[in-house]
This record gives sequence, C-alpha cells and structure tokens, in this order.
Amino acid sequence: MNISISGMGVITCLGNTTEQIWDALSHNKSGIQEVDLYDVSEARSKMAGQIKEPYSKDGYNRMKEFSKIAIYNAIQDAGLTKKEINENKSILVIGTSLGHMFQNDSKAVMLDDYVPEVLKELDLKIPYISVSTACSSGTDAISMGADFLEFNEFEIVICGGVDVLDIYKTMGHSSLQTLAPSQCIPFSHMEHGTTLGEGAAFIVLQDKKHMTHDKYGIQLIGRSNTTDTISVTNPDINGTGAIRLIQQTCGETGIESIGYINAHGSGTDTNDKMESNVYKQAFCNTKPCISSTKGAFGHTLGATGAIEAVVVILSLLYKEAPPNVGCEIPSKEWDGENLVLNQSKKYTGNGISVTYGFGGTNAALLFQGDKCL
Repeated sequence: MNISISGMGVITCLGNTTEQIWDALSHNKSGIQEVDLYDVSEARSKMAGQIKEPYSKDGYNRMKEFSKIAIYNAIQDAGLTKKEINENKSILVIGTSLGHMFQNDSKAVMLDDYVPEVLKELDLKIPYISVSTACSSGTDAISMGADFLEFNEFEIVICGGVDVLDIYKTMGHSSLQTLAPSQCIPFSHMEHGTTLGEGAAFIVLQDKKHMTHDKYGIQLIGRSNTTDTISVTNPDINGTGAIRLIQQTCGETGIESIGYINAHGSGTDTNDKMESNVYKQAFCNTKPCISSTKGAFGHTLGATGAIEAVVVILSLLYKEAPPNVGCEIPSKEWDGENLVLNQSKKYTGNGISVTYGFGGTNAALLFQGDKCL
C-alpha cells in the first residue's frame, strides 16, 4: 500500500499555515518570546513558543481551538468535503502528552474530553482515538493512523498532535532543571536546556489508489517505535534504543536512503550528547543533513512529532533541510557531522523525523517524495 499525505494543517508560534512556518524556518527565524499567558516570575525560564493570537487562556478551550484550526486546514488542504469524510470509513487519531489535565482542581480530566466538541463544530461524524506517549504522542498518532490504513480498517485518516502551555508544565520542567534560562538552541556550544512551546499539526493519510489527485507526491514509507528502560526522564546516553528505532524505520529502504534527519533536538545536554552518539553510529558511512526545529517552535511536547513531521514533508517538497535555528557554533560532540546551521541546505533522498520522550518512548516516521515546489 502507498500511504500518501493528501493534506496538512498547522498552528504554531510561527504561523497558522505551512507557507508561513516554512518561510520563517528557512529564514532562520524563531517564534519564541516571553510568556504572558500566566505568571512565570518563579520559573527557570520566562520564554516559550507561545501562540500569541487572541485565543482562550484556559487549557480546555485552547486545546479545542488549536485542534479545530489544524484539523480544518488539513481537510481543506486535502480537498475533502465533510460529506466525503462522513460517508467513507474515516477516523481521527489525536496525540497529546498532558494536554490540559492539570487545569481543573475540582475533578479528574480526560485528555480527550474536548474532542467531541471539535468534531461537532466541524460537523464530522467520525470515531476518534487518543494517544498519549509523552513527547512521542504526535508521532505515534500518525504511526497508528498509518496502521489503520494498512490494515484496511479505515480509508481516510486524520492524525496528528496538539498540546498547550501551562504553568504546571513550566514549573515541572523548572524543577527538573531542563529549561534553558533563555532560548533553546539545540546542539549549540552555548548553555543547554529546552524551551517549551505549544501548537497543533494534523495530516490526512489516504491510500494513493483511492486519491483522485496526489497533490504532494509524498508517501509515508516507514514507521517504528522502541522503548528504553533506562530512566523516567533521561534517554539512554548510548542511544541503543534510538539506533534500533532508525534501523527498524528504514527497514529494506536502508539507512543510506536518508538525506535529512529532523532530530528530536530538545536542547538539553543529555539529549544533545545522546543524539550525536546515535547519528555517528547509525550513519557512520553517510552524512545526512541534521537539524532540530525546537529553536524555532520550542518543545511542543505531545504536538512536537506531528509538527516536525510536517516540517520533514515540507523539506522534501522544497528539497531543503531547514536550519538549526539560532545555532552558529555547534558543541564539540557534533564535530564532523552535517549539521545545518543558520542557513537552509539542499539535499537529496528521504526525510526522517525522530522523537524521544519521557519514559523511554522513541518513535520515528520516514517520508519519501519526488515532487518539488
């Protein structure tokens, strides 16, 4: 089966369209600013990839609004009508990490309690399923969506991830001392740490033979996940599970087919060292372009894998690897690697997006495309 991407929708601190975010990324721009959504006076970092437009401040409505915008735009981009979606076997697969679950002190909160309202407002009468696997949630949601297609359970799959900023996540990461005092700059020689962000991204998956027009010519040709049991919050510094993840994702296609890696690149010292170990071992005979886009969006947690999947798809369409925003001088661990610094770089081959989450959840998506914008 040829699993094709027929539509994409995003909302991030860099914009609400794929054109906006690609223009910003390719020009080495960041959407990270000082947070004004809640009081960050006692947090380790005052910065985040906050979406500043006039959306609701409470988490429930923020999750609903971001999801609705990205899902609607993905459907429009795919050229599908509500009638086509409702009358065919369709499903929504939605990933998030903690979503808005800490924002109601009076009762337990379901991570996906807002989804029925999203579907109602979009007039979609389809089932949905939610995925929560920490920072790999968005990636796993897309992977699960591909499974639904491949096993002929559904014909149209809308899949992706969403997450929002809140004081609880910010203070939690402050206590773990994972936040950068200023802006996150993955793989840089400067101070280490991540910066949180928020947003949503969804893609529409269909079997190519059922599509009347293949707009993008992009296929999802590989997907996999692995689990490390080293630590709840730290990755295996040797990257054993991450290397196995990449090998499984590439399968018969082969690692040498990869021209661009959208790295997890959270910006923490541990992650930077782990990923340099992984790519030096996994790609010892090739030198694919490598960059992280978290310096642009921040770490959007459960949405990050979906947003970065869209970035890889766009990179295939433009035949360029986006820069590692903000990084001018890499740390010594990256000597000899093909890091994309402050300017986009042309590449050939396939693109892979990798995410590594708390609890040792590793996931990856491999995309292939022949068209060029």
